[in-house]
Amino acid sequence: MNPLISVIIPMYNRENTINRAIDSVLEQSYGNVEIIVVDDASTDGSINQLKKYKEKVKVISLEENHGAGYARNVGVDFADGEYVAFQDSDDCWYKNKLEIQMKYMLDNRYIACFCPYIRYSIDKRVSIVPSNKIFSYEQIEDSLKKILTSTNIIGTPTLVIKKSVFMEIGKFDISLSKNEDYEFAIRLIKNYDIGFVSEPLMEAYLQEENSITLNNDDWDAEIKILNKHHDFLDLESNILRYCQSHYFEENENVRYDRIDEISRIVNKNIDVRNIVLNYYYKKYKELEGIQYQENYTYINNLEDGKFIIYGAGEIGERAYNYFEMKGKKPRCFVETTVNKKKELHGITIVGLNDIKDKSVNIVVAAGKKNRLEIIESLINGGYYNFRVFEEYANFQMI
Repeated sequence: MNPLISVIIPMYNRENTINRAIDSVLEQSYGNVEIIVVDDASTDGSINQLKKYKEKVKVISLEENHGAGYARNVGVDFADGEYVAFQDSDDCWYKNKLEIQMKYMLDNRYIACFCPYIRYSIDKRVSIVPSNKIFSYEQIEDSLKKILTSTNIIGTPTLVIKKSVFMEIGKFDISLSKNEDYEFAIRLIKNYDIGFVSEPLMEAYLQEENSITLNNDDWDAEIKILNKHHDFLDLESNILRYCQSHYFEENENVRYDRIDEISRIVNKNIDVRNIVLNYYYKKYKELEGIQYQENYTYINNLEDGKFIIYGAGEIGERAYNYFEMKGKKPRCFVETTVNKKKELHGITIVGLNDIKDKSVNIVVAAGKKNRLEIIESLINGGYYNFRVFEEYANFQMI
């Protein structure tokens, strides 16, 4: 029994890779296959590459570009196969891909099946998706529903599915600007168990790298998926992912309106504000610790007589005492406004304009009220070698 498989290939401006994709399907050891290429209004020579295949490939040309999800949906509409599979126009299947997957599906009575794939990034890095170091392949079938609550491991070009099931659960959601494959996988796993073949059966070639920071269209898709499937998704892990992708921040400020937006969507099933603020608190403490160590190293590597203390008040005194314990003294003190007092501990007090060497090391010893104003004046004046004295009495003496 070899039911017909319709292989859908969406294509947009892939004149240099489409032949590889089609040839890898034509060379399949599984013989009962039809190929449907949906040209998504390509503007290069992609469509000309299809002429040599003649009757071997069914070509559907769209007048306007709509995206891969839309093109796949159109391809399924024209499919005659009992099963459909999805190939990308820049990927390559191994010769036994369909044969192995169909045998596994039929033997185990699955309505859909996927497999790992080898991914080549644009800088030639090679990885396997899903990673066998992160996911136990022996347990994926049993734990797939849980995995999909926080991330997608089903590569669409690895998926083979009954056409009737595809139509039953609904096509790819074309209102999404991205992640329509993830949203489809969620609907699929909500209704059916899916088979997993544990050997890589294809190669994928990334044409561009994804940035961790998402744009507005990306976030529109993310929020739509959350709206549709918040009852299924692992809310805490997704909110933390939003934090890592900077959704809740703008110009170093927390976007409380977005926290409230997500809270409304999840309907008080989880304390969104607490998760987000805890994330930023930990992030701040981490950065604070790094800065603390940088300042500490900088301060303790200063040489006697080769640094300046900016501040001759109470905190300036503390800084002086700290350095004196280490056998070091500043070249001079600096004050924003120099009054009658010209010396402190026998060391000259001057104004910033009196410091001609702009590469000199400066220790800012001032209270929080004046600190930002001092730092701004240093930067505006071209003095960049400075660190803030952070009550170093709390540091371990070394």
